[in-house]
Amino acid sequence: MTKAKQIINGKLKCSTCKYLLPLEEFGKHKRTSTGYRSNCKACENLKQRKKYNKVPTNTGIIGIYAIECDHCKNTFTTKIVNQVFCSQKCRKRSWYEKNEMKKDKEI
Repeated sequence: MTKAKQIINGKLKCSTCKYLLPLEEFGKHKRTSTGYRSNCKACENLKQRKKYNKVPTNTGIIGIYAIECDHCKNTFTTKIVNQVFCSQKCRKRSWYEKNEMKKDKEI
């Protein structure tokens, strides 16, 4: 069981940097016992920047990716990094081919 955080003299301890900071430095969060996030705004911003910068872009335009379809091997652009197929048709064809191979192995 985790220890609930407590507000002491209008200050709260950040879970990441461990500093005792005023409540204005924390974002609000309804579901926590204190009503504030566990990380201060600065630490949360740093965490989000690191997460955003991890995503590779191979087109030069942020948020648009050129990916090769696993089924038809055509290159397509998408906003989703982990998209594998260029269309529903390719996804379905790939699924059917894979399951046909499984049926052949069982016989």
